[in-house]
Amino acid sequence: MENKRVANLVLVELPRKTSYFVGAKNLDRSGGTVCIVYDDGSYEQRPMDNGMDAEFDFGQEGPALVKLKYGGQETLFQVQVQQPQVRRFVVKKPPAKTRYLAGEKLDLTGLVLFAEYETGEKEPWPNLPEVNYTVKDGDAVYPLTISGITIPIYIKVSPAKLVGIRMGKLPDKTEYLERAEAFDPSGGTIIQAFDSGAEKEISLTMNSVRGFSNLVTGEQTLTVQVGPMTTTFQVMIRPKQATRLQVISS
Repeated sequence: MENKRVANLVLVELPRKTSYFVGAKNLDRSGGTVCIVYDDGSYEQRPMDNGMDAEFDFGQEGPALVKLKYGGQETLFQVQVQQPQVRRFVVKKPPAKTRYLAGEKLDLTGLVLFAEYETGEKEPWPNLPEVNYTVKDGDAVYPLTISGITIPIYIKVSPAKLVGIRMGKLPDKTEYLERAEAFDPSGGTIIQAFDSGAEKEISLTMNSVRGFSNLVTGEQTLTVQVGPMTTTFQVMIRPKQATRLQVISS
């Protein structure tokens, strides 16, 4: 008696697993069912098994077709291929610089991270984000965030020492009338320089200025003092001039 030949292969039920990660090499057929139709009109329903050849390529993200073959016939079904998500990052090697003075820029040079994926795989993470952060006194952890995941970068920050000051902006008013106007620091600023290389601009205050006197006309050098540091700037004292003459009595 001649053996029956497969005339058609019909998909009845998809496998339970229809989502794969990029690069997956194996197809999970569990739960899948096909109907095998023979040339004599008979048919049978069978679960997908390893006796049925399958062709697929899960090399890139997006929808992918699976071609199932049996007895010279084939049927197709679609699955979704996606990049595995990073579950967490592991610091394999901390940055070369972990000690700072307040006011220095954070430097992540030397930091080596590994990404742990939901598949359980671990791979080096080459693309570190650019960080523009100035450390502050008391900082102990910088929260580096990649793809919504925070990685604590541990640092130690010491206070920076003031090593000098200079004038930033001169006060709005630098000319005064003799014996008439008091000094006004409004608009003036001081630049503080620290041993960390950082600079900080602060407002000029009345209490920080020494040497102003409106009793003597001419250019006058004022001294600004912040802690032990000093700097100077000039103002001009203009003599008062009569604007009109008035006869009091004749």
